[in-house]
Amino acid sequence: MASRGFVSKHVASHHIAPRRFWMVGLLTVLAAVVANFMVDALALNIFHISAAFLPLQLAGVVLSTAVGVAGAVLVFALVSRYTKRPIRTFWMIAIFVLAVSFIPIVALLLNPGSIAGTTTLAAVVLMALHLVAASITLGSLTAFVPEKYVQPSF
Repeated sequence: MASRGFVSKHVASHHIAPRRFWMVGLLTVLAAVVANFMVDALALNIFHISAAFLPLQLAGVVLSTAVGVAGAVLVFALVSRYTKRPIRTFWMIAIFVLAVSFIPIVALLLNPGSIAGTTTLAAVVLMALHLVAASITLGSLTAFVPEKYVQPSF
């Protein structure tokens, strides 16, 4: 007797309503903002990074995280709508964008006088914030929005 396992039955019927897609996107933005706010606040207090280093000021971190992650949610919606393997494609795009986001930070390290307060530690914290946002974004979007689902409506 052939058994229809939970996994195959579950995957075959896996879909997500557009409303859920956008709710997951909104929660992803909020989670990344809160996480980066906490990491940044801790780093500023523990490592005594200069207030002159503007890229790590809390308001800027919150705004840039929200804009960046919201952009990633929109990219994921487009990738999901127009590709056959949205999760794999999104991972490739996200890793590429993360790598590109490190270029200005490395350039900053090579020319520390370009922004006041630049130190190696400040640059490492900035890179860590990028990693935190990317991890939350990749983890939540690809975990809570399955490979096979109803395409999101715009």
